[in-house]
Amino acid sequence: MEEAARLVLYLEAAPRSLRCFLWQRDSCPGSAIPAEFCQAVEDSHLRAFLITPSFVQDGWCNYMMHQALAEGPMSNRTIPMLRDLLHSQYPQELKFYYYIDLSKNKNGYSMVSKTVFLYLENLVKKEMELLGNSGSSNGCLKGGSSQEGKQSHCDPAGTPSPQEETRTTDQRSGGICCDHN
Repeated sequence: MEEAARLVLYLEAAPRSLRCFLWQRDSCPGSAIPAEFCQAVEDSHLRAFLITPSFVQDGWCNYMMHQALAEGPMSNRTIPMLRDLLHSQYPQELKFYYYIDLSKNKNGYSMVSKTVFLYLENLVKKEMELLGNSGSSNGCLKGGSSQEGKQSHCDPAGTPSPQEETRTTDQRSGGICCDHN
């Protein structure tokens, strides 16, 4: 929980000002946990998994991971992050995703932030192209970034591939989903 809370504080702080969902913090009392979590996943642009040894052993965490992956299988909307986990313990469901090893990478939070802003910049660019091609403005443009002039492609430098070794789900470490305000 502490690692997830630190990541959420980092992502929500200025200048990033991202909106995150931490289910222990943001769920409504009295609501059904699976329904609340599934709605948060559906409403999110990106999901970051904080995968710890307790995550891989916990049935609830695996359920939440599968729900998030079902929303966007094999998409660029999932950011796995490892903490104190051996490569051999890495979930098979994520073996085709690059991940960030927070135990080894001091810039892990920054990499998550850059990935989120890159995704949002591309989303806004695609929306602008669609609005330009349709000739009308009947869509709502949500998101955006003040990160102009930043990298135009994802730089996985320092991020090992899954074969060698980014809403987040770990009941003990926390679950987050990120959106730009």
